Amino acid sequence: GYTYDYRRKRQLVYRRFIFKNNELRSKSLDTSSKFVTEAWIERIIIVGYPKKPNKVIINSG
Repeated sequence: GYTYDYRRKRQLVYRRFIFKNNELRSKSLDTSSKFVTEAWIERIIIVGYPKKPNKVIINSG
């Protein structure tokens, strides 16, 4: 369902993604917001990259 908790309770995720030096990083842009979820990003598609990556490293934390 739909909710307005993002307005009233600051329950939201607001992140910036940066692809630089062959690394995709993200950081929170709103440290005052709180949103607990088990669902995260399903996939990332990068278009126009000159070659296929030979490995992917995922760090969480």
